[in-house]
Amino acid sequence: MASYSVLHEKPCPQCGKHTLYCEFDDGQPTDSGDCVFVFSHTCSCGYRKSVSHLIGYDQETSGDWDCDFCGRNWLKTSSEIDKSERR
Repeated sequence: MASYSVLHEKPCPQCGKHTLYCEFDDGQPTDSGDCVFVFSHTCSCGYRKSVSHLIGYDQETSGDWDCDFCGRNWLKTSSEIDKSERR
């Protein structure tokens, strides 16, 4: 399982600094074949907010990959990071 941490474009809602990170992994499979994706937003000031998504293996739509907090698309962002690391 790969984990990712990307600096968020907006400031932290608690301290106002641009030190907020969006962290996510490539999903935890469940016994039913669905996947759970967790987005965590953390800042050095102690702010933390997590949002999880359950995506059905047969119900995936492009909106399912988006974080409710920052709108980051997990699939697109992780692919971009993986491509840049291979260079």
